[in-house]
Amino acid sequence: MNENDIRSSRENVPFKESLSYTFMRIYRSKGKTLIVFALTTFLVGAVGFLAMTMAQYEELFETVKIKTTATGFSSNAIEMMSQSDLGDVVYYQGHMRVIATKDDFPVPLIVTNDTQRYIESIGFAGDVVIESHLALDENIIPNEKPILFMGRDIAKWLGIGLDDTLYLLEEEQIKALQFLYQSEEYLTSIGLADRPYEEILESIIAESSLSFKVVGLIQSNNAELDMSFFAPLHKAVHQINGLKIAFGEEGLPIILDFSEFQLLDNFRIDDYSTLLQEMASQSREDGSLDAKHFTDTSRLYSIAHVRDLLNVFFPIAAFIAIALSVVAIGLTMTQSIKEMALLRILGITANRTRTIFIFEHFFVTVIGTLLAMGFLMFFNIRLFANSASIILLFCVLYLFACSFTSFIASAVMAKKKPLELLQVKE
Repeated sequence: MNENDIRSSRENVPFKESLSYTFMRIYRSKGKTLIVFALTTFLVGAVGFLAMTMAQYEELFETVKIKTTATGFSSNAIEMMSQSDLGDVVYYQGHMRVIATKDDFPVPLIVTNDTQRYIESIGFAGDVVIESHLALDENIIPNEKPILFMGRDIAKWLGIGLDDTLYLLEEEQIKALQFLYQSEEYLTSIGLADRPYEEILESIIAESSLSFKVVGLIQSNNAELDMSFFAPLHKAVHQINGLKIAFGEEGLPIILDFSEFQLLDNFRIDDYSTLLQEMASQSREDGSLDAKHFTDTSRLYSIAHVRDLLNVFFPIAAFIAIALSVVAIGLTMTQSIKEMALLRILGITANRTRTIFIFEHFFVTVIGTLLAMGFLMFFNIRLFANSASIILLFCVLYLFACSFTSFIASAVMAKKKPLELLQVKE
């Protein structure tokens, strides 16, 4: 048998025997195996947990509700928010006094998009019975006919029922009309001096009044509720507040007592804040004397601060974890120098010896990585799924670093002669 045949026989040591020896060595070197295994499980688990924490804070940042409360905002400001994609109009309430054309008795008109919440806001805790085709918090579509809820007592007083039409006009506007049409000079100027005052006034009021469809009747033991009207913002509400003959089809905006908004996209908090400033300015232009708003962003900015710190710390932590694994594998490889020399003396080739040691460390790190990922999934599978991409990327880098380290270390040692390896101190 020549030298080439001997080398070939050594190169062709059965794979099963090499694999069997690798597992035997893993079992025999329990201490070293446990160190690599435990270190891998801990490092991958720690970095994975950090990635899940990042995902949780990202989720918190996106889902935390940011609400704004405002006083003195006008209905035009409410419309600005409703037409924007930055925020949602959660609630508003305002009031005016109106007169139904069937009677001269002034009645409160509560302008709100959530009648149930208004009832709760006045502190009424009694039973409330609502007969309606609509939900109390159902917003009206601006292009549809204006609707209102009304107390059952005022409905009986006016002889109004569900689905009937009611004509309303703001109390001060009626007074203005009465004053205006009492002037003979004004009547002469518009060519109506020959008609009776009462007939003219009735005609003008009827022309100026706005029609509302009654869609709900409210019955309670509270006199305020039973003698009030409730309507969401609508063009007709503006026209009630400002006579068409004086202000045209647009009417006048009303100043609301209270309103509440919610930010839709937390990443656009700056744009949302700018919009609120513009809404406050618009409210002042509309006649509000004290338009104020408050947005509590303390929690959002606190979450953002922690999230940014985690984003900075994560790559550092991942680098440290990989560096520790590289050092640990390098140390365990140096502890196996004499065994590598013995294998070489027994006739195992350098390539086969190197493969045995590389596979040993790869197998242990893979099992440790899988175990760590299993723990992470068991801890919170939803957060694990949200951060799976970054966890998997780290695991790939971790396994590559460990495999590359064991490859380089074993390659360096395999180049040396067996007797030189035996002389190296572990």
